[in-house]
Amino acid sequence: RSITAIVQSEKDLCEIHFREALDLRQLRSHQNYNRGLMLEMMLTTDSAKLHAVGEDIRNRAREMDEIVESLLKRNPDPQFQSRLSELKNTVAAYRDTREQEITLVQEGKIQEAKQLAVSLQEDRFSKIRTIAMELGDKASNAVDRQMARDMQTAKALSLVFGTVGIAALLLGSLMIVLLNRIIA
Repeated sequence: RSITAIVQSEKDLCEIHFREALDLRQLRSHQNYNRGLMLEMMLTTDSAKLHAVGEDIRNRAREMDEIVESLLKRNPDPQFQSRLSELKNTVAAYRDTREQEITLVQEGKIQEAKQLAVSLQEDRFSKIRTIAMELGDKASNAVDRQMARDMQTAKALSLVFGTVGIAALLLGSLMIVLLNRIIA
């Protein structure tokens, strides 16, 4: 491998693996935030606030969809794609049920909304979290492995450059000594 390969590897590292890890953490963050907003909705009686919180939840849900779609486009690994498709389907089911929760809260049926939140939604939330953490950990581990390989290559290249430099210095010194003897 060469310095060019290291540069390309670092570029891939930043554009692919770091981005994946960050996107998956962002997805979990949006999911956690939306869960908190649902609890806030259940405690709020102000209809304007209910509407605003509902819109905030929907906006973050759209951002989550965008993250999943970008991840699907970015990483062609079949196992990653399979787990990500499972995540996408679980997020969609979670979102559909959450819309039912929002409707129930807006209709004043708080207990029914709570029942949905602690039964079906709890399992889906855990599944989303588990898959996102698993994929995020894989991406982070890929970053660590790639950085270790690049560091190893950089050390080997430094050793080669150092050896060639010392050899050039010795050869140059030898030439100076020989030329001085020939001239003298």
